[in-house]
Amino acid sequence: MKKTCLFILAIIIFAFGCKKDENENTEEKENIYVTVNLNQINVYNGMELTITATAIGGEIREAFFYFDGINIGSSIMQPYSIKYLLKDIEPGNHIITCIVKSHKNNDFQGEANLSLSLRLGDEYKGGKIFFLNEDGISGLIGATEDYKEVISHTTYILHRWGNDGIIGTDIYDGQKNTNLMATHPITSESGFGILFKNGLNYNGYNDWYIPSYEELLLFERNQGYVGNFNLDVPNEAIYWSSSEIDETRAYLVNFRNLTGHNYKSKFFRIRPIRKF
Repeated sequence: MKKTCLFILAIIIFAFGCKKDENENTEEKENIYVTVNLNQINVYNGMELTITATAIGGEIREAFFYFDGINIGSSIMQPYSIKYLLKDIEPGNHIITCIVKSHKNNDFQGEANLSLSLRLGDEYKGGKIFFLNEDGISGLIGATEDYKEVISHTTYILHRWGNDGIIGTDIYDGQKNTNLMATHPITSESGFGILFKNGLNYNGYNDWYIPSYEELLLFERNQGYVGNFNLDVPNEAIYWSSSEIDETRAYLVNFRNLTGHNYKSKFFRIRPIRKF
């Protein structure tokens, strides 16, 4: 009789253990299905993106959102949603990921894809795009204000090309011209070479340069995409290019739809640009 009771007790313990293991396995099999929805899948810089995640199959503690692997926010209440302003995003395809953490401390994730394109006039990498190459991913950016130099608490907005010298700058490549002038700076305090000898830092970038004659003509034609030009006052609409004509003269462009040249000793404005 005693052996029979011990046998029955062993069976009960074994059954209880199996039941416990079964419950533990059930907990481990928690599975939450996550979907990510976007209000737009074809987007542009400057657009506010609404990202919403739906989680089915379990209780959620928090939802974390990532843009190309970088955390951009989280939500703890349904609907699990955030807004994200697109800024300085490279053109092409990107991935939005949502990782939800359940009350049982398990992680589940879902993804959505979007495609970003660049447009003329978009704010991008320090300024505004005023020219796009055919590939749609490279072009020219214009600063949204004229170049200013502060010397002894005085702000100078007009600059002269500089003293005579340095012949042979390009009419197409302003970056090459500016680098050449910075390498062989004219001694004049207001000369371009002095102004740009250490690069121009503006809005987080230091590769700005004085546009060449052809780049400046293109800028003038597309000035509306950048703006902040004073065309009502004739003298305030004249901008130096970085292209020389000879030892004493250089090209300039009047943004009131006039072109020409002048002596390098004259003072006019500079509107920097950069390539991307």
